[in-house]
Amino acid sequence: MKSVLVVGAGPAGLVAAKTLLQHNSGKTFSVTVFEAADRVGGMWRASPDETGDKCSPHMETNLSRFTVTFPDLAWPSVDLTKPRPLRKSEKVCKGQPHQTFVLGQWCPPFPRAWEVGRYLETYTKKFIPAGIVQTNRRVVAADLINELTQPQIWRVTSIDENTQEQFQDRFDLLIVASGFFDRPAESIQPSQGLSPSAEARIQHSSKFRDVASFGNKAGKVLVYGGGISGVEAAATAAFQISNARHGPVKPYPVRELHWSKSVVYHVFDRPFLTLPRFLPVDPCVSDTTTVNEAPNFQPLDIVLYNLAHKGDGPISASNGPVTSERATQTHKHLRFMTAGGQDKRHGALLYKDEDQRYPPFVSITDTYDEFVRSGLIVPVRGRVENIVHEPAQDMFSVDVASSGHWAFAEQESKIKNVVGIVQATGFQVHLDWLSNDVKQALSYDPTCRRMPFLLSRGSMFNPNVPNIAFIGFYEGPFWGVMDMQSRVVAHTWDLDPDGETDAKIYDMSESASIREAIKNKALDISQFWMADHVGLVEELSRIVGIERDDFVFKGQEGPYLSARYRSPGPNEEALLIISEVKQNLEFKPWWLPHAVFRGLQGQWIFRRTSTQGEGWRSEGTAEFHPRAPKSFDIVEYLYREENTIASGNGNTVSLPKRLIYGYDGQWFTVWKAQNDGSHDEILHRLSFQGPIGGESGWHAHDDYDHNNIYFTTETHFEFRFSGASLFTYRVSQDYKPLHDEAWRDDYFSPFTIETRFFRLDALENPDGAG
Repeated sequence: MKSVLVVGAGPAGLVAAKTLLQHNSGKTFSVTVFEAADRVGGMWRASPDETGDKCSPHMETNLSRFTVTFPDLAWPSVDLTKPRPLRKSEKVCKGQPHQTFVLGQWCPPFPRAWEVGRYLETYTKKFIPAGIVQTNRRVVAADLINELTQPQIWRVTSIDENTQEQFQDRFDLLIVASGFFDRPAESIQPSQGLSPSAEARIQHSSKFRDVASFGNKAGKVLVYGGGISGVEAAATAAFQISNARHGPVKPYPVRELHWSKSVVYHVFDRPFLTLPRFLPVDPCVSDTTTVNEAPNFQPLDIVLYNLAHKGDGPISASNGPVTSERATQTHKHLRFMTAGGQDKRHGALLYKDEDQRYPPFVSITDTYDEFVRSGLIVPVRGRVENIVHEPAQDMFSVDVASSGHWAFAEQESKIKNVVGIVQATGFQVHLDWLSNDVKQALSYDPTCRRMPFLLSRGSMFNPNVPNIAFIGFYEGPFWGVMDMQSRVVAHTWDLDPDGETDAKIYDMSESASIREAIKNKALDISQFWMADHVGLVEELSRIVGIERDDFVFKGQEGPYLSARYRSPGPNEEALLIISEVKQNLEFKPWWLPHAVFRGLQGQWIFRRTSTQGEGWRSEGTAEFHPRAPKSFDIVEYLYREENTIASGNGNTVSLPKRLIYGYDGQWFTVWKAQNDGSHDEILHRLSFQGPIGGESGWHAHDDYDHNNIYFTTETHFEFRFSGASLFTYRVSQDYKPLHDEAWRDDYFSPFTIETRFFRLDALENPDGAG
């Protein structure tokens, strides 16, 4: 048997170990895994009560659980149970203690980091025998040596992190699965020395957790970096400030949190689009350009990674430079998918028409754009040139320069009164433990952090060192690709460990040209240069002879799922994944509450009318402010409205109103808010259904039992979308039988009402068929 060392026990290392162990019924490879940390999971390993290493344990994934998965373990098979307080809406009798604990199994559509860690723990227990993974073993050196029995073999030096004992082992083959996120990339440093307290207020995004860590002083929180981590850090900081302003007063009075008056300044070097986590499958009415106001929402990866988009014939990856035609089409498609969400954005974020010939950069976020519109996030396009600490104020001033193709002049060049800095500058991988000879053979270039080593198509091999392989070693690693990379490595090493196999496996020409383009800062290279995950999986599956499962989704149709590329034989876990996605696509309201709740954030214009007496009416503005969840809701809003009420005889009165909207992934609820902003009594629990009669939007009714013996309230909601954007909704209430009264509230988004995507006649005549 061939001995293999896998370095790293994150997703890449675990799927590599499992695949090699099972290959050829376990007769080919003897596998050992060295992991420097004290448990498996890589960057996902932190438990909910820890701070995490490279990310917060409560960070949501950018792709859904149907993509963040391997084909032989479905998420429902993972135990995510943990104690939680009973929600008020779940009480079976009045007066039941709120502290009562129940056990609840919950599998969110976009898992949090600690839940991914739990998945990987389950995967390890199921597929990797005890003793294979050796934790607390850090690899410090690896080199190729010659021995009499074999021309080249790996000599690996490792250290036990607990005892500091040093070990030296020999292996036939080596897999690098330690991830592409080695250590934070270099960033701009202050021009002078800093005190320890000031230095602590400059944090890398992987370590940033709380705005309060910058001290209790109002000012500007500066986030530098335009990638996904930069957008996430800016949105996280804005959410914490929003929560400090609008959370319940009792736990932490706003008057004591001076940083609640802070604002986030986000500095990035080029524009980008934003996508919410749920997108419409059918943004248009069938075979027309008419907006579908009640679309079917699905997780964005289910919508975007659809095999039907690839046309007929064999599918191959389209990496490398992006043609202007394809870039323009991508811009158009994403803008239409999020209709109303891109056009009314801050100028620094927008692509000019002539720049849409270059591939768009995209961030996945549910809150960023609305925080920009509210003023909590101020976008600044440019590069940080200098950071100066002002000791007298104990604040920073930051110089920003905007030049080159993406220059944007309409902004300030110096940002003062900065209380804290988050450097979302990404990571750089060096693999310092590899010998210089090996790194040189792998064409190591430390100046190109996006592609530091030159690897073949699929980022697995280099023919100069055929007994080393890389799994998940590229920007934005995709779980399905890592699974298929592992199969190709096992297949290739089983056939010929010296590397004399299919020439395509070792073809370096594409990677060399892409690296040269990256170093020259070519504008036609996409955000992730190896981002065609579907094409890669299709290519690699053909190499190892795995046929895609088209039984449920007929032919080259339906979403990409790693479960469709499983090994021959029965696999109940894969079938569970496929059947769940199929059911979700057929039951259209399944993910709708997520899309509705996300769409409510921000400001609305409303008109309220009553049929009682002289016909009271009111108009005003309402705002949904995100804040930290209570009662274990995933997210909630404090709803605040200011309105002027007018009667038929001309009398007017101002009446503010405050509510709490909560959504925990199961129940969408509306509560009355107490004066301190905390929950009072529950008012509504929404149950969603499709369009009714001539109405064109999604409908919901209140199914909460209020147990009122004097009268009943019938409450109905209607929500209308354009793309992923909620642009209008209605709340209708009828009180029966003792109160002959009916209210109707119509809400309109001021940021989407005028876009060309909407049929304005539907807004001007909400009672029409739309």
